[in-house]
Amino acid sequence: MLNLHKMKIPVYCFWVIKMETERLIFRSWQEADARALYEIAKDPMVASPCGWIAHTSIIESLACIKTIYTSPLCFAVTLKDGSLIGCIELKETDREDVKEIGYYLGRAYWGHGYMSEAVSYLSQYAFDHLHVIKLRICYYEGNDRSKRVAEKCGFHYTSSHMVYLETYHERRLSHVMIKTKDD
Repeated sequence: MLNLHKMKIPVYCFWVIKMETERLIFRSWQEADARALYEIAKDPMVASPCGWIAHTSIIESLACIKTIYTSPLCFAVTLKDGSLIGCIELKETDREDVKEIGYYLGRAYWGHGYMSEAVSYLSQYAFDHLHVIKLRICYYEGNDRSKRVAEKCGFHYTSSHMVYLETYHERRLSHVMIKTKDD
C-alpha cells in the first residue's frame, strides 16, 4: 500500500512522503527523531560498515537530520508502532534513470528481515513510479549483512573498486551490486 502525503514543513525538508509495507513505515526525518537516531548511530557496529563515525551526541544526530537527511527520498524507517529502526535512501547518480539505495538498521533489529522488506519495497517503488531502469547497492568489504540484503532482493554483483574513506583515513574495497527493471 502506498500512501503519499505532501505538506510544508521546516526549510531543511520540503515535503513529507509516507510509505508503508506490511511491517514498516518510511517517512521523512523529523527533528524529534534525534534521540532515537542517536541510539542507533552511536553504535560502531552500525556506523563503521557504512563508512561513517559513530555519533557522539544527540546534537550530532540532530545536525545529521537537518543537513544530511534532507532529500525527499531519504526515509526514517519505523515499525508500525512508530519505533525508529533505521534509514533507507534512494540516492542520485550521474544518470537520472539510475539510483543507488543506501541503508542501515539498528543492531537490535538485525535478523528480522526488516531491511530486505524495505529494500524490496523501495526498489519496486523506484521502478514503478520514478522511471528508474537500474538500481545499485554499494557495500564495503566485510559488510556481509548488506551483501545478503542485496542478494535477497535480487541484486547481483557487477564490480569492485577501492575507495578512500576520509572519515577513517583508509582505503576500503567497495562492491557494487545492481538490479534492473527487467530483473
